[in-house]
Amino acid sequence: NAAATNITIPSTLSAGFRCTLVQNGTSSVIAGAGTGVTLNAIGGKYATEGQYAAMRIIPVGTNSYVLSGSLAVPPYSNTYSLDFDGTNDYIVGTGSTLTVGTVSCWFYNDVSISSATTTQVIFNQGGSDFGIALGGGNLAYVTNELIGMQYNSSNFAYTSATDTISVGWHHVMIAWVSNSSTNSGSAGYDIWLDGVKVGNDSGSSGTITSSPDTLDSAGFYLGQRGAADPGYRPFNGKIDEFALWTGDVSGDIANIYNGGNGAVDLSDSAVVGTAPNIWWRMGDNDGGSGATTITDQGSAGVDGSINGATIVTDTP
Repeated sequence: NAAATNITIPSTLSAGFRCTLVQNGTSSVIAGAGTGVTLNAIGGKYATEGQYAAMRIIPVGTNSYVLSGSLAVPPYSNTYSLDFDGTNDYIVGTGSTLTVGTVSCWFYNDVSISSATTTQVIFNQGGSDFGIALGGGNLAYVTNELIGMQYNSSNFAYTSATDTISVGWHHVMIAWVSNSSTNSGSAGYDIWLDGVKVGNDSGSSGTITSSPDTLDSAGFYLGQRGAADPGYRPFNGKIDEFALWTGDVSGDIANIYNGGNGAVDLSDSAVVGTAPNIWWRMGDNDGGSGATTITDQGSAGVDGSINGATIVTDTP
């Protein structure tokens, strides 16, 4: 192939399975681990190093393999995203109570978004809170929301009665900062759209919360409001390269947004100083179409379970 070939090692192989893969073309063969599988390779070398290089897959235990041969660190590529139908599609991760310090992702909205658009939830941190939502009508605490981050009856928002988010790929980031534009210089979630800080308003039914949110161990969601509201405020479009950090990495927004030129390797210290705690690549490490689990490439190991959403070859 002229393009990289991704091979997923599944958990259903019989005991003693082994094989050799040969790169016959000009682009790498890259090995990835399926759910429940452990791949071991020296120095993170999971790809063939050049044409005619061989990769040996050697069993060392149940669902555990060593890679050896003429190997290299895989080149970074972004081939897949997750498509949500706007009705009842979502992806859920469970078992984590990480602090929501920074969230970053690319999204493709199938319809133009304005403050008059029915709210669509991109990220829900758990429970009935909206999390990161597009469009208006989240709560009454602010008006003309275009993007909002809401939890514990506090809203941190980008408000505008005239601005719109056009159909297409965009990047959004929220980060908990001590000197927030959304909360008049106090702590709060600031918001960036396509690399530009846009958060400008906040509101609450009482006192605005003074600390960042945490994930609900029962489940956090992409594509809808949460388990308590199945199919409620569903997102209509695609999401790619979802990442969460427990701290503030907004100082790296220029590198992460990459001038709008597409997703970048978030594990590269030249891009962001701290690697993500959760990083869902939406199929790039799971064999693409047909996968039912998105394997976490972050340090927390919180995999995502796909419910209805489809892996597609459309990326920023």
